[in-house]
Amino acid sequence: MEAHELLNAAGRAGRAGESGQGFVLVVPSRVVDINEEGTKIDDHWTLLQGVFAQSDQCLQIDDPLTVLLDRIHEAAVSGGNEEYLVARLPTASGDDPDEPARTMLSRSFAAYRKRVAGDAEWIRSRIEAAMVSRASKVVAVETSWLAPLASSTGLPVEMLASLSGELESGAFSGTMSECIDRLFDWLTGNPAYVLQLLRPASMEGLFGKSYKELEGSVEKAIYALPVLRTLTKAWMVGEPLSKLELAAGTPPAKLGTCETARHFVNKVVSDLAFVAGLPARILITRDTVSPGIMVPTVVATLGAAVRGGCDSPEVLANAVLLGNECSRVGARKSFEALRAHLREGSPFEAFEVTRNRVRDAHVLANLNDDL
Repeated sequence: MEAHELLNAAGRAGRAGESGQGFVLVVPSRVVDINEEGTKIDDHWTLLQGVFAQSDQCLQIDDPLTVLLDRIHEAAVSGGNEEYLVARLPTASGDDPDEPARTMLSRSFAAYRKRVAGDAEWIRSRIEAAMVSRASKVVAVETSWLAPLASSTGLPVEMLASLSGELESGAFSGTMSECIDRLFDWLTGNPAYVLQLLRPASMEGLFGKSYKELEGSVEKAIYALPVLRTLTKAWMVGEPLSKLELAAGTPPAKLGTCETARHFVNKVVSDLAFVAGLPARILITRDTVSPGIMVPTVVATLGAAVRGGCDSPEVLANAVLLGNECSRVGARKSFEALRAHLREGSPFEAFEVTRNRVRDAHVLANLNDDL
């Protein structure tokens, strides 16, 4: 391989839509031995050096936490990555809830480099600043049970408490389509939450120049939410990309390759699936403090259904059974053919039970075809 081919392959490490990072291990055809005691390296090292440019052979590796912790120490937490870091710090329910966060930060690469440099004061002061910053975000006693979920998702407790209130009011007790409407109703009533839940870059790519020119996250959310609701519902009922493109406002004569619809599917759906999965995570978290809470099947599968473009647990189960070989639109057509053979299930059944019902419906449909 040429040097540029190897570097290009290394730059693509990871998996689009699943993992934003990857790890590249270069194994040369001739293994390079290293003698640490004698600080000697094999002659084949010169061959490996010829593959990479000088700038690629030795890179200075730093920890992004260093800058973030410095800004937190300077009381420069104005949102963005600093606030996200503070929100994601782990917590415990014992006598010292800050102990997991202190341990994590003290074991970070940033702390290691400062420790090697003999700057223990930097480590101490930055950890303390992070703890003070987190403590300033007072969590009400009645919502303290949401703290672990806030830590794991990086979302503010008040946002999760707001969505929890929707759950307690019974807003997510209907069909999957109704649940999606309730979710967008909640976002519409809290537009400031939108760009904390959906990546700004993905939104800008979806809506373009007119969206970028809007001032403030609330204005952008108000502009985007009606289109996002329409696209999400069309996606979940199995509409093809051409229909999604029209729903996004593209004139029929300019459909082309459906770039807007493709961007929505590739970049925005995963964020919406994360949001749709929050109600189930809230209920599961509440169950840890109030055991006995049952999660409706619709709520439990809502995030996966949004990701897969399905509008019921049964449609999702059918898509799972058919696998990746069958398209979303094809899986929908397959489900419609077996709907008459599907027996009714329980609203609180496990997804495995739903899959078994759909599998049985496939068997009955095949028997009917044979007859």
